[in-house]
Amino acid sequence: MLTQKQIHRIKQIIDDHMNAVMKLTVGTGKPSDGLMGSLGIPSSVRDLISSGYLYGKAGTVSESRLASLTPAQVEKVLADIKVTPAEQASIDALRSKTSLYIELNAGPKTYRCSTPS
Repeated sequence: MLTQKQIHRIKQIIDDHMNAVMKLTVGTGKPSDGLMGSLGIPSSVRDLISSGYLYGKAGTVSESRLASLTPAQVEKVLADIKVTPAEQASIDALRSKTSLYIELNAGPKTYRCSTPS
């Protein structure tokens, strides 16, 4: 039988990992730096939605060139990509829908997500 303290600790672990999922997926959530480090995820990581969009946009412009660049050079290419207001609205809508999906499927605890500005 688990004690209340053990149950509380298990809930904390689950919450922290769900926050890591939210940070990685939609860019929100506040996982501990210790957890992110133990998972090998740098604190500067971008969310999958934004980075996926940027990599896709960069790939349409210069896919063959991207393969020959260093990671630092790729980061520079990504940083130079301009996102139009319409593209940003699409990214925000996807973040919102993804956040809602994760919240609805996360179980009894609600993981409040707001779209980053």
